[in-house]
Amino acid sequence: MTNGELVLVISTAVAGVNAAVWIPIVRRLRAMAARIARDLANERVARGPERANYSGASAEYSKVRGTGKLALTDRRLVFYKVFGAPIEIARADIASATTARSFKSERHVGRTHLVVKTTRGIELGFIVADPAAWIGALGLSNPAT
Repeated sequence: MTNGELVLVISTAVAGVNAAVWIPIVRRLRAMAARIARDLANERVARGPERANYSGASAEYSKVRGTGKLALTDRRLVFYKVFGAPIEIARADIASATTARSFKSERHVGRTHLVVKTTRGIELGFIVADPAAWIGALGLSNPAT
């Protein structure tokens, strides 16, 4: 086998692996967008849906971190994971929201966590583009961090 043939075989294999990985992910993202539109159709959206990372929770909610979309409606704060069930918090169950440089020992250089605390004392962390805007949309002040 010549070098040119070897390069062609390797390139084809890499392209095949990439297609096998990315095609299902792209399909899942499109399906997620359609689901979000359906789920939020009968609610007044106050913010989002926008890209976010879920950093976990102190208890009860999913411990699996992941990427997805965060949306705030008149009834709930909901995070749609790319893979996995959505995480929902009723607006009435949100006690406070703050920002933090780290959450559950997770730190993102140059990024700040939005930390939402429920009335039961459970904290959930999200990385969003503008945490202060989310706190404002929740109608909560941002205590000193």
